[in-house]
Amino acid sequence: MRGPDRWAWWYGGAVGLAGVTAVLAGAVAIRDHIPHTVPAFLLLIPIVAASVIAGWRVAVPVAVVAALGVALLFLPPIGSVRVSLSEDMLILVTFVVVAIAVGALKSPRPLVEPDDVVTGRVMLLRGVSHDLRNPLSTIKTISSELLDGPERYDSATTHALLHRVVDESDRLERIVGNLLSASRVDAGSLVPALEAQPIGPIITRTVTRLDHVPTHTIRVEVESGLHDVLVDDVQIDQVLTNLVDNALRHTPAGTTVLVRARAHADGCEVVVADDGPGLAAAGTTRRAGLGLTVCRAIVEAHGGTLDVREPHSRRGTVAAFTLRRAA
Repeated sequence: MRGPDRWAWWYGGAVGLAGVTAVLAGAVAIRDHIPHTVPAFLLLIPIVAASVIAGWRVAVPVAVVAALGVALLFLPPIGSVRVSLSEDMLILVTFVVVAIAVGALKSPRPLVEPDDVVTGRVMLLRGVSHDLRNPLSTIKTISSELLDGPERYDSATTHALLHRVVDESDRLERIVGNLLSASRVDAGSLVPALEAQPIGPIITRTVTRLDHVPTHTIRVEVESGLHDVLVDDVQIDQVLTNLVDNALRHTPAGTTVLVRARAHADGCEVVVADDGPGLAAAGTTRRAGLGLTVCRAIVEAHGGTLDVREPHSRRGTVAAFTLRRAA
């Protein structure tokens, strides 16, 4: 096995097992208040992540560990594994099928790859590591706190902590969506279903869903009289979600994230601008993260371009992409 592949195997396994551990730890803390289907659903996230990063041969063992965790911790009798054609086996089969199916989306690689391809893949995996580290760490920390001393928190604080776990789980779900999209890019199957639509409602829907962070303000400016553009609204929602979420995570509290749509050449330009420290201070992970890679692939599949830069007149970061005008 070549060096980069071996590294991906170990990395994919580590990501998968860390994700399984975090989900199980968080769910155990609140298992009296949730159905066992909730942790089973959330465990699909690290299984898919392991499969996309390292392939099904690594993801299947992760799936088995996840299924055993559900059986031991959530299915009665608690603490035992019933090996039978029952719910235990159904969960195991589901996890394994998902691991193999997602792994099958990865296109075959040539035996010898150019150095720049290998370097790009390593950079992408580093970006995935950066994207996964914060939500997994947050879920683990909150779960440990609730397990060690739940009596220390009143109901309002407990509710706030659990809401944070849900938010971080949503972020993990978005990361898995990016991983799936990345595998489709690698397989050449990321084909948008283009329709003529106004860009304003798409921006509004995305921002409404994300605008629940009390420490930041998201301002929307849509130029009047914009023509309809050719878009796959689901894919462009993913682009906007990644860019806005990225801006929120890299800017200090009390700042504003601006989302602006304006006429540009033969279509429109959508800009996401923040008041953060800029690209140099944020490091290479913001330039090479998985989300940005997926955004660029989606925009280019729409016939547009995506550019991430620092503004000349102020600090911060500007991410701008273009979309073609509908005929």
